[in-house]
This record gives sequence, C-alpha cells and structure tokens, in this order.
Amino acid sequence: MIYFIKKPLVFLTSVLGVISLVLLSPISEAKDLKGTQCKVDFSPSQIEVLTKSYRYGRPFGLEYTLPAIAWQESSAGEVLINVSDPSFGYYHALLSSAANREQIVSNSDLNKLAHALVKSIELSASFAIRELLFWKQVHGEGEWSKIWASYNAGYNYDSTAGKRYSESILQKINYLKDCHDFNRK
Repeated sequence: MIYFIKKPLVFLTSVLGVISLVLLSPISEAKDLKGTQCKVDFSPSQIEVLTKSYRYGRPFGLEYTLPAIAWQESSAGEVLINVSDPSFGYYHALLSSAANREQIVSNSDLNKLAHALVKSIELSASFAIRELLFWKQVHGEGEWSKIWASYNAGYNYDSTAGKRYSESILQKINYLKDCHDFNRK
C-alpha cells in the first residue's frame, strides 16, 4: 500500500497496523451533545474524519489531540493542501518533514508522497502520530502545550505562533470533549 516509501520504517508499519485494526470496528457518527457552547455544525464527512482521528489516536493517548489537529489543519478534511507551506493531508504534514523522515529525495517520490497524504487518512494519521510522539519524547510526558506547539512550530514552540497554535488545539480538544461522544457504539 505504501508504494512510494523506499525504506519503510518499522514504526510506520506498526502505526498503520494499529490503524488497520481500528478500521475493523464500525464507525458511528459522533453524537453532538447540543450543549449551549456547542455551536459548530460539522458536516457528516467532517464528523467521519473527526471520529476516525479519535480512533486512530486512541492507542497512542492522542484520542482528542488528533481530531483537534485535523480540525485545525484541514478543517476536518475539507482543505487537504496548503501550497504555502507546502503541507498535505488531513493533519497537514509538511512535505519536507515527511520526506526527510522517509529519506525521499526525488521529485517523483515527493509527488507520490504528497498525493498519498491527501488520498489516505490512514497514512496522513500515521505521519501525524509519528510527529506527535517525536515531540512527546522531546518534551516529556504531560507537556502537551509544548508538544502541540512543536507540531506546528518545531523547536520554536515558545514562539507566539507556537503558543497560539497550542492554545487553539486546547480549545478544540475541550470543545470536542464537551460536545461530541466518540465512544458511542
């Protein structure tokens, strides 16, 4: 399935394996609890992206982080390409970072990677999970503000942009916790 990766990493394979197992369980729509603060009206396709993101993130302790990032980066699957970065996919992986992790250098392989990140939420999630776990290892367990900021700003997590990003992710996580039931069977 991952035809463009020259040297597949064991971690990526294991992440995709977990995601494949998660896909076996049925996806139900996230339930809007209709609290007074719950005003975002997600489309059915956005709810599906958020629900998949929750399920992909759950085995890694990222069950709310991953959907919040999908919401922040791609409006939960509505905008999968940002040419100014350039970043691609549901979680907007920077093409340069993803290529470096996979040791991709040719333009042809870069194009295949960008295409695959847009086409496959599973692959996009695996790159996002890998990036978040990297920053978790850098900053330490429980340092979520720094982890979220680094997802966006790298080692400049203490920058204004990094702090704003982290605050936005926290707001989205709180909203999702209050307004959506991803555990409904």
